[in-house]
Formats: sequence, structure tokens, C-alpha cells
Amino acid sequence: MTALPLFAQMPAPDSAQAIGWLALAVFCAIGGINQVLKFTDRFRETPPSHQTYATKTEHAQLAEKLDTELGRERGSRKKMHEEISKMQSDISAISTDNHAQSKDLADLKRQISATEQRIDAVPMRTIQLLRETQQLHSSKS
Repeated sequence: MTALPLFAQMPAPDSAQAIGWLALAVFCAIGGINQVLKFTDRFRETPPSHQTYATKTEHAQLAEKLDTELGRERGSRKKMHEEISKMQSDISAISTDNHAQSKDLADLKRQISATEQRIDAVPMRTIQLLRETQQLHSSKS
């Protein structure tokens, strides 16, 4: 029965005092968990320093290896850029040739059209010449 008066003394759940107590409880729980984790970290094995850190000799070897790899990469990048530039110039040359060929084709089409017009005019001109010749012969007779 002593528990009932304890619950009766608690603040209402929607009051500011209850929210403050709840915030304090959460803060204390987080602090307690943090302390437990720190305590367990003390018993964890730490790796030896030679496994964690590189010596100056190892660092120099790694730096040399990195410089070598970077040099290879720069060389291959330069080669790729040269190949791309060559391909771009080839494409430009092909485009120029294509433009010239298109122009030549247009000229040929115009010439063919002009020739077709002259060929179409030949029968009419021939008929006209025959009539004129016939008129000349008939006027002589």
C-alpha cells in the first residue's frame, strides 16, 4: 500500500515537470551507457604500433610505389588524350570530305537536270527545223 501514495505524488504526464524528469532520465541513461562502453574498451586489445603505423622506410617505399603508379597513369592519360585528338582530327577531315562530296553531288544533280532539259528540247527543236525545211522546200517549188 505504500506504493500507491508514491504514484499519487508523481506529476501529471502532460506537465512540464514530467517532461523535465523524462529528459533527465534519458540523459542519465545515455551517460550510463557511455561509461559502460568506456569500461569495456579498456579490456579490448589494441594492435601493436607497427601494425597501426608505418615506419619511415615503409612510408618511403609506399611513396615511391605511388609515384610510379601515378607516372604510369599520367602516361596512359597523355596517350589517351593524343588518341582522342587524332580521332577528332580524323572526324573533322571526314566531315570536310563529306561536305565536299555533298557539294559535288549537288553540282552533278544540277548538270543532270540541265542536260535533261536540253535533251527534252531536242525533239521540239528537230520538229521545228523539219517544218522550217519543209516550208523552204515548198516555197521553192
